[in-house]
Formats: sequence, C-alpha cells, structure tokens
Amino acid sequence: MDDLENIIRRIFVAIISIWIFIIIGKQFHWFDWVGPTLKVVWFIIKIILGIALVVGVIWFVYYIKNKPKIEKEKQEKINLGRKRKKKLPIVKRYSDYELGKMSEEEFQQLKLQVEKELKKKKKKRKELELEVGIILTKVKKCRSDDLTDLNKEQKEYLINKWKKEIREMIEAGNDQDAIIDFMCGNKKVKIKRPISRGKRLSNKIENIKYAIEEYSTDRLIKSERELETVIYEYLRHKFPQYNFEFQKRVPKGRVDIVVDDEIAIELKIADNKGNLNSLFAQIEWYMDEYDKLLIVILDLNKVPDLDDFIDRFKQKGAEVIVLTEENIRLKRPKHKTNYRRY
Repeated sequence: MDDLENIIRRIFVAIISIWIFIIIGKQFHWFDWVGPTLKVVWFIIKIILGIALVVGVIWFVYYIKNKPKIEKEKQEKINLGRKRKKKLPIVKRYSDYELGKMSEEEFQQLKLQVEKELKKKKKKRKELELEVGIILTKVKKCRSDDLTDLNKEQKEYLINKWKKEIREMIEAGNDQDAIIDFMCGNKKVKIKRPISRGKRLSNKIENIKYAIEEYSTDRLIKSERELETVIYEYLRHKFPQYNFEFQKRVPKGRVDIVVDDEIAIELKIADNKGNLNSLFAQIEWYMDEYDKLLIVILDLNKVPDLDDFIDRFKQKGAEVIVLTEENIRLKRPKHKTNYRRY
C-alpha cells in the first residue's frame, strides 16, 4: 500500500503540474498556434486529465478517511509474517510485511521451494559425510600407529583433524584413492589443495569479468533488456559449470543475472543520470542478498560525470566494468569491444 500511495501521489502531482501549465499557457497565449485538428486532440487530453484529477482526488479522500483501517491491515500482515517466519526461519531475507502480504498459496509454494532446497543440501551433505567416513576408515588403518599411544581426547582431536582435511580435499575435487594415498604418507601424490571460499569467489568473478570484457557481437542491441538477455546467454554457454539465473526475484526487485547464488550482475545503459542513480538503491539491496555485485555499464557518452558515479559505486562495494559503444543502436564491430576496468 505504501508503494501504491507513492505512485498515486506522484501521478496526482504530475496532473496538477500539467493543469497549472495549461492555465498559465492559456493566460499568455502559448497555444494560439494550435490548429483545429490539434485543438480537438488537446480538448480530449484535457478531458482525460480532468477525469484523472477527479479520480485522484476521490482516491486521496478515500485513503485519508480509511488510513487507520489500512494501517491496521498492514499491522495484521506484519503479525502474520512474524508467525510464518517462526514456522520457516530460513526465509529471513523476507521482511515480516512481505511474508504477510503473500497469499496462503504463495507462502506454501515458498515453503515447498525452501524445503526442496534444504533436502538437496542435506542430501549433498550426507553424501559428503559418507565419503569422508569411507576414506577415514582406510586412513585409520594405515595410520594406526599414530593413534596407539594417545588418550581418548587426543585421539578424538586427531580424528577430527583428519576429517576436516579429508572433507576439504574432497571439496577441492580430489578422488578417493589420491586422498587415501596422500593421508597415508605418500607425499608424491599430486593433490589439489583446497581453495578458501573467498579465493574461489574471487576467481569466479574474475573469470566472469574477463569474459564480459572479451564479449563481442554483430547483433543489433536495441534495449537494456536485450543487452541483459545476450550477456546472460553468452555467460551461460561460456561457463556451463556455473549456475546462472536470469531476472531472479529478490525481496526488493529483480536481479538481472545471478551466478551460483553468490554473485549478482546488474547491467545498465548509461543514457542518462536517472538510469545510473537507480543503481544506488539496487546496490544496497543486492549487497545484502549476495556476496559480490558486478555492475556492467554500456557507456553512450551521454553522462559526462560517469567516472564520479563509478567511484561512488565502488565505495559501496560493487565492482564495475564499462563497455564503450559509439551508439547502442549501431552494430558492434567485429573486433573486441573496448572496455574500461575499475
């Protein structure tokens, strides 16, 4: 309701502004040049604006009159959202009001989706622990001498340490035989070292950035949505090992592209400052949801202080790539797209 109220207010202000413009224009004879045909069109426009103004006034009066009732309904939805959050604590990223706004059917769908994700994670964890157990049993046999003179606490500590090492090596992509040989003392075995999550994430975003920088096409790009689509399709085929989602819904909007539920990619055509200003709120929202945010800007040389915007995006924690084109409606050259990296 708050969003609807803001929209109505803006429309209401716009209509009043237009009416003021019309009245002033009439006083100063701004519209005397208008011919008979345009006068008819102008008359129809005034009727539509008049109806819109009346509807706006009626809605505003209705809202003021029913505000206590609307606020009460909002509070009820917040309370319902809190109850639902207790039933399903994992949906913390949704506000109480957003959960309360959902119909029972929508909430049940969300619940099923969350339960499905949890089952998938649980199954994966179970398979991992089973593999760890198999390897650990064999490691205990070959390294039984290391456990002989230890007391119960020391044994438990050493076994847990082995478990951790085995788990990390499995996650790094090593096969069972290589892990067993390495853990049993064969240091000549080539083993993939486990990569920390931070380093893995950093490598992933670097790969994606270089891929976008190298992207080129002869396709005629006509809109921001088309740009989002072609980049999504390109990345999806370039990196089949990553899971890409297009226009993923989050509590406060839609992310253009999401990679493995870790990286958000937002694409913008810099044709005016307003389009770039909208990114500031999106950065706040998306950084709360994802570990990394990559902003890809197509520069049309229409925003002189683009570098200032980029500095401010970086200060908020986003990474930025700027693709440069003479005109978005022209075909791109066959050579690599020029880019600037920040």
